Amino acid sequence: MKLKAESEWVRLTQYSCFGSFDPWFGCSQFKQFKDGDLNLKEVYQTLVIEEVSKDTQEDAKRIVLAGLKERFGSLDESLNQDLNEIVLNYSSRGNHFLVGRINTKVICTGALIREEVDTGRIVRMSVQKEYRRHGLAQKMLKELERRAIAKGFKRIVLETTNSWHDAISYKEFDRNEYEVHMAKNLFGRLRP
Repeated sequence: MKLKAESEWVRLTQYSCFGSFDPWFGCSQFKQFKDGDLNLKEVYQTLVIEEVSKDTQEDAKRIVLAGLKERFGSLDESLNQDLNEIVLNYSSRGNHFLVGRINTKVICTGALIREEVDTGRIVRMSVQKEYRRHGLAQKMLKELERRAIAKGFKRIVLETTNSWHDAISYKEFDRNEYEVHMAKNLFGRLRP
């Protein structure tokens, strides 16, 4: 006997389940997601942000590398060895590497690492291309800030490109031809 869940899998590649999903009876409510027809308000509302796991680390790696290739035009994977074992290189060392997912599909990433005793650094922020410009990175950033506060960090720093810095609520403290270095003080006044 073929399980209904197997036939539902084909539908899940074109539709996303917003109701309950039962392996025997399938999804109680489907919303259609086609290119150019994404209901991004619902995507934003149903985005689940969680720590990366062994099950999601390959998807996270794929999204980060795709973003880097798009940003730089080419990709040298030897410069990104930390992505080969994300759980080992981030989570098991006390850092946070988060994924944002809709159902089981990972669509964005972000990580928080310790830079100094009271300073964290945001790294590996990436949103899958078709989901960009709808506040998902901002939602990820807010969760990373919440976790930074929980870790006792007083300040967060990050680096972005000249073309992306205007969407971030951080104070610029350094700039060169290609990138902008920014910081946000989590408690009180910002120090350089």
